[in-house]
Amino acid sequence: MKFEIEITLRNASTDEFIHKSLVQLLKYGERNMAQLDDVKKALADVRTAAAAEKVEVAAKLQKLLDEVQALKDQIAAGNPVTPADLDGLVSELTAAKSDVEGITVPDPVA
Repeated sequence: MKFEIEITLRNASTDEFIHKSLVQLLKYGERNMAQLDDVKKALADVRTAAAAEKVEVAAKLQKLLDEVQALKDQIAAGNPVTPADLDGLVSELTAAKSDVEGITVPDPVA
């Protein structure tokens, strides 16, 4: 033998309370989703900026490696390397160091 009992408590104030609660929950969810979208966009912007910085730094490092290789070739050919030959390399290294130090890192969000 199976008994099913269903109890429904309904009155206007309960229905109204449930409705208001659901509406508040929906609005809360919408705000959270909007904030999440903002965070996703900010992270994408940071990723894009970091990728651009990486490409720039890699290009400058390659240029420096090329200059060092040219100096090595000059030495291998028996030609002396003078301080003036190193001035350009030192200047490029100083500029690259300054560029890397100029890369800003966002503060963490508390």
